Amino acid sequence: MPTAMKRQRIRLKFLICLSRVSLYPIQGFGYDEPGPPAHWMKKNFIDRAEEIDAQVWQFSLDDNSFIDDKYKAWLKATYTGLWRKRMIEGLWAIASGAVFANFDPDLHCVGGLPDMPMDQLRIGIDYGASNPTVFIKLARYQGVWIAIDEYYHRPKEQHQKTNSEYAADLKAFQGGLHPTSIEVDPSAAAFIFEARSAGIRACTVQRMMFSEYPEDKQRPECRYSEDKRPLPKSH
Repeated sequence: MPTAMKRQRIRLKFLICLSRVSLYPIQGFGYDEPGPPAHWMKKNFIDRAEEIDAQVWQFSLDDNSFIDDKYKAWLKATYTGLWRKRMIEGLWAIASGAVFANFDPDLHCVGGLPDMPMDQLRIGIDYGASNPTVFIKLARYQGVWIAIDEYYHRPKEQHQKTNSEYAADLKAFQGGLHPTSIEVDPSAAAFIFEARSAGIRACTVQRMMFSEYPEDKQRPECRYSEDKRPLPKSH
């Protein structure tokens, strides 16, 4: 089975074939190029190999003895970041690959939060009616921003939610904290209305590149109460 098994119809056929084999042990062979760890083949079969009594082989570029060493060296020099891990090292590397192709967990992830109070807290929202809706909670520690929490809902795979349900989820995600700002794309007008009706101070932001984003001095600052919750600065 080639890489086309990523398509849903091939996935269904693959599962049906396994279910119709009456003799044990079942023998079915498939191959695929590594993708994100959330890939259905990775989650349902590779990660559960011991549980379902399956055998998994993982190969890297160096395991291919038919490729010339000079060509291998050229390929290794060509691929970097995420794609090097997938195409050269044969790893199921995290990231979508379309936007954050150079994301590296070893460089961009932390094992824990700093042992100090945050000086700012912001919540960013990527709203989708039929596409996933995401809330991201960002905290700043001495000038360094860290994503400390995330909400992710896929309506196509889970269930469709109303704007009032998303607003309730946002309020729960806020967790009683008072962020410096809650920012959402202005195109999500109906959701913004529901959020504000629920008592959430959501503000709209224009689409802009990172290089065009205003400096922190142009944004509202915050201070801390006794219980370390960030509060809007009084004016």
